[in-house]
Amino acid sequence: MAPDTRRSLALLHAIRVAPIHEIFLLALRIPEFSPQHGTSRDELLQRLFRLDVEGAAIVLERIFPIEAEDADAAEQYGEPADYQGEGGQTYRMEHAQVFGPLRSLFELTRRTSATVVHHAGYFG
Repeated sequence: MAPDTRRSLALLHAIRVAPIHEIFLLALRIPEFSPQHGTSRDELLQRLFRLDVEGAAIVLERIFPIEAEDADAAEQYGEPADYQGEGGQTYRMEHAQVFGPLRSLFELTRRTSATVVHHAGYFG
């Protein structure tokens, strides 16, 4: 293998490792939660460490929905309440700062991996 090709592949591998590293750091920012949807936080972290980002992101989006469920207090109790309970809380920040970036970084990792394959000229 030519020295230029060897250097290029080493650089591409280094570029690929950077988003994987960021995925691992973002995974640690997933909030604690009790086991839900057949999984626990530790199991989700294991999925992310195995780079099953798409599968983990789907489960995370179910556990931490952006929109709160519509629970109209007036319908439940016959009169409106001025207390804003958990129904008013959302996970928009987690989606914007953790779940969305996980998917973006994984896409970057896949594209970089494809670049390595094309640059090397073979798969394996």
